[in-house]
Amino acid sequence: MRLGCGPGLYGRPGLRCYDARPDGHLSVSLAYLRDGLVWCRQAGLRMLRLHWRLAPGPADAALAQIEACRAELAWLGGMARAADIRLTLHAPLGAELGAAQPAVAEAASRTLITLAALLDALDAQGGVVVSHIGGAGEAAPHRWAARALALPPGARRRLAVEHDLSHPVGMALAVHSVCGAPVVFDDLHHRLRPAGLDGQTALARCLATWPPGVTPKVHFSSPRTEARLVRRRGLVEARLPRPEAHADLINPFEFIAFLRGAAWQPDFDVLVEARASDVAVLRLRADVARLAPDLAERLEIGG
Repeated sequence: MRLGCGPGLYGRPGLRCYDARPDGHLSVSLAYLRDGLVWCRQAGLRMLRLHWRLAPGPADAALAQIEACRAELAWLGGMARAADIRLTLHAPLGAELGAAQPAVAEAASRTLITLAALLDALDAQGGVVVSHIGGAGEAAPHRWAARALALPPGARRRLAVEHDLSHPVGMALAVHSVCGAPVVFDDLHHRLRPAGLDGQTALARCLATWPPGVTPKVHFSSPRTEARLVRRRGLVEARLPRPEAHADLINPFEFIAFLRGAAWQPDFDVLVEARASDVAVLRLRADVARLAPDLAERLEIGG
């Protein structure tokens, strides 16, 4: 089992995850990715979620950039494989394949095709493009599945679906039964909307949707509990966080309990969704090694 992090890397000052200039280009983003991979290798981080804006601009421009940078992408993909770093992607929340509006769904399809092409150019083995269902109502999963089936085979092969607060695990599993997209289990989303399934049953059903030879992906986060203090006109107001907001770090006791409950499950990778990103992963690894050394071997962090 590996612990991975999002594209923001804070353990080494100055790292960037993509070219954020108005006229940004993939070639510059790849220079940033090279530096990020060097840091991941040094820190022993072996799973990284790339930023969906790695190739900036609309889908057509991004695809042209991918084509122009094929040599650099192949080299960086080889660098990641040499360091045994698994690469993955998450589509932006606005890419709603299940949207009722055809224009929104068409834009989402173009985005998913582009992100899958990026993983293909990197030869990211086992890498997937994670997508929320999007849209509203009970028809959204059916729309998502139908549009997923209409994607080109290369994009469809990379696609995975994640449940959320609007579409719980049962809906994501229904999507899988229609189009075959594997389901990413998100622990916090499920705790907030279990929809009649206990956590271990939901996890097992999601893991069973992944094809042989591909390590399943699981998301884990701790809910943010700190109030944000805002000073206005000399008064201090405490604003409470949303239930789904992510904390800076992971509560190690919650994570250890999750691992012990999943001890009988097949191997899977955990994408740590914390605001401190790689720093949170490094802290969590140290916490697990200190508090539950018997789990350290399963996390591939040594005894």
